[in-house]
Amino acid sequence: MLQAQTIAAQSDKRQRQFDKSIDDWKRKVADLQGELELAQRDSRDHAAEVYRQRAQMDDNNDIIESLKRENKNLAGIKR
Repeated sequence: MLQAQTIAAQSDKRQRQFDKSIDDWKRKVADLQGELELAQRDSRDHAAEVYRQRAQMDDNNDIIESLKRENKNLAGIKR
């Protein structure tokens, strides 16, 4: 009977250690999921900013080309 109690106590101790290990890993996974979500949100924000900047640059290039044509036409009129 004493041997069965000893084995049961050892099994309980191992189970508690196993449960603690699982809880630690669950916390680590939850932390990593949070970090991943934050990184993905930051990435989307940066991609949107790049898109806005690119659109603004394209608009500016169109304006520059238009002004160059207008300056060329005006330079031709003055001659």
